[in-house]
Amino acid sequence: MTTAIGIDIGGTGIKGAIVDVDSGELLSDRIKKATPKGGKPDEIVDVVVSLIPELGSVPAETPVGVCFPAVVQHGTTMSAANVSKKWIGLEAEKLFEKAIGRDITFVNDADAAGYAESEFGAAKGQRGLVLLTTLGTGIGSAIIYNGVLVPNAELGHIALDGHEDYEKVAAYAAMEREKLSWKAWGARLQKYYAHLEMLFSPTCSWSAAASRSTGTTSRSTWTSRRRSCRPPSATTRASWARPLSPPTRSARASRAARRTWSRRPPSSARDATFRP
Repeated sequence: MTTAIGIDIGGTGIKGAIVDVDSGELLSDRIKKATPKGGKPDEIVDVVVSLIPELGSVPAETPVGVCFPAVVQHGTTMSAANVSKKWIGLEAEKLFEKAIGRDITFVNDADAAGYAESEFGAAKGQRGLVLLTTLGTGIGSAIIYNGVLVPNAELGHIALDGHEDYEKVAAYAAMEREKLSWKAWGARLQKYYAHLEMLFSPTCSWSAAASRSTGTTSRSTWTSRRRSCRPPSATTRASWARPLSPPTRSARASRAARRTWSRRPPSSARDATFRP
């Protein structure tokens, strides 16, 4: 059994758990803390550092997977959705590694969810194009094609129905803020998902909505044009550091050309870890 610490940073909450990355199952209770108001880098890092000891005793060599609501390229956050703009251009991976004192993998939050589903849940074994969305403070998205993640898709920020950034009116936070009924919120989401289907014609699509008040997560499959998704796994939301076999030489060259691998040569702790 291979274990890791999973940390999920959102606009309103920061969650953590110990994870069995071979099965995707949680090995500890999930602990949630509030995201500091304004979401500044040092304040968020402090919360993460304080959260890890509360998970229990874990060996010092246990790696940490951190997912974050931003475009992440080579460990640097290139955008900032629902957090401080000070994250833009910040070498976030280095910042967390220094503060935590552990080897980490730092990725976009929806990419982490999409990769987990491709390994353990609804997207496992699916051919063709799969779209995943997360509904929370904003709308995160992941694109998976024939089992391969296409990183840093920001489909929550599309302009639609007169709104420059549609997640502002369709995310779970918008439902809570405007006290929308499920029917009214569903109408907004249907317009959004119909637009995504028009643009991408996915083989399979599903969404996950997280309740900020209860901390629970619900999943649903929206319309699939060709076939239905299998029901998503109930244990995938914290499987953020799944080891992979080392890529082949041709695969490394291909991925390097697309700039999706880390800026640094893999260390002994990283050589089998997916790094979008």
